[in-house]
Amino acid sequence: MPQANNPVSFPRPKDFAHFVLDRIHDVELGLKFLDWASKRPYSCSLNGSAYSSLLTLSARFKVFSEIELVLERMKLEELKPTCEALSVVIQAYADSGLVDKAVELYYVVGEIHNCVPSVFACNSSLNVLVKHQRIETARQVYDKMLENSCVDNCSTCIMVRGLCKDGKVKEGRELIEDRWGEGCIPSVVFYNTLIDGYCNKGEFESANGLFKELELKGFLPSLETYGVMINGFCKKGDFEAIDRLLLEMKERGLKVNARAYNNIIDARYKHGCTVKVV
Repeated sequence: MPQANNPVSFPRPKDFAHFVLDRIHDVELGLKFLDWASKRPYSCSLNGSAYSSLLTLSARFKVFSEIELVLERMKLEELKPTCEALSVVIQAYADSGLVDKAVELYYVVGEIHNCVPSVFACNSSLNVLVKHQRIETARQVYDKMLENSCVDNCSTCIMVRGLCKDGKVKEGRELIEDRWGEGCIPSVVFYNTLIDGYCNKGEFESANGLFKELELKGFLPSLETYGVMINGFCKKGDFEAIDRLLLEMKERGLKVNARAYNNIIDARYKHGCTVKVV
């Protein structure tokens, strides 16, 4: 007796949409695909994975209007975006200077997934918060990152820079020592940040002390280190110290950039000194 033919089962668009979207590198093309998928026979609403892929695609190209529409649609359909997708969106907002949106979604990740976004998204958020002088919020983000073991050297450096810009250099150093141990400053980058912080506060002796400590610990001052120190001594009007630094740079084969020279010339004028052409 002949067997009845079994009906052929085709995958539904919602089951493969995210695989396609993950491979598309054009937002307009992605939206056209979704429009096509929605008109197929037996079509149904997209799932969270597909929407998350669309979020990621839109964020990569910073199409924020589409991101808002997708997030609203997901909220209405009670679907949760993945942590990975939200991380990409947060980074896009932060890198574009949209600090409030980045912070808002940072907290959304915690509410939905009980974790923090990726370290890249967190660092971008820290960076934009520091740029907007929202140091208290940045510290809250940083502390939450610590709780979730989501901190790298870049995270700490951004936070220290923010504290130093806010005049809290001592707190910045304590933050470094909390992570690496008392008396430990792990790299010349951190020294530069702290030295700059002291110079901006007018605490030139503390800045010079760190400069000497840096060399005693075997670190070589970078061009940035010399630039920060020269700028500090320009504010103080200590041109003998500046000349010593310039000589040290020459002996090491380092060239002074135009910005440093301009600072020196400007400082000599302000302090009533003769301007020497170097």
